[in-house]
Amino acid sequence: FRSNVKKYTAKSSYDGVLALTTRQDIKKSLAKDVASDLKKFWGDYKEIIKLNSFVGCRKDSIAHIGSDGKNLVPVALVGLGDLGRTDGENLETLRRSVATGLSLLKARSAKKIKLILPSAKLFNLSEKELVEDITALIFMANYKFTEFKKRNEKPKASKIGRAHV
Repeated sequence: FRSNVKKYTAKSSYDGVLALTTRQDIKKSLAKDVASDLKKFWGDYKEIIKLNSFVGCRKDSIAHIGSDGKNLVPVALVGLGDLGRTDGENLETLRRSVATGLSLLKARSAKKIKLILPSAKLFNLSEKELVEDITALIFMANYKFTEFKKRNEKPKASKIGRAHV
């Protein structure tokens, strides 16, 4: 990522991509939707993963600029590690990974983010429950405590347009 690239003028429906993957998927092969999006934006995504020593562990992440053919698009790939703990621990790992990815993309001025989520079965949830949990998490991640700020500063509300499963 070049620091002199500040803003993106994306014409697509999103201007950032957040993909989550497990360590097992990196060892074997990425899910089709993750692989196709990474290939679309990064081209040889396997080389980028290798150069960044990304293995899909918890706290493992890559933020790299890609292109959709017309626009620069920041893409974050965040690891979930080995999911096999309790459901609560797996959900906490998911929460932290989403927050990490959102931070990486917000730092690159992405406002409309496409999420590529892992299977809801990994968390013993339905797809609807997973989307609801992620939506709540996004709202919490965007919350700003403004109680002690100057009175003339008005907080900006977060917007969520559409969620697709």
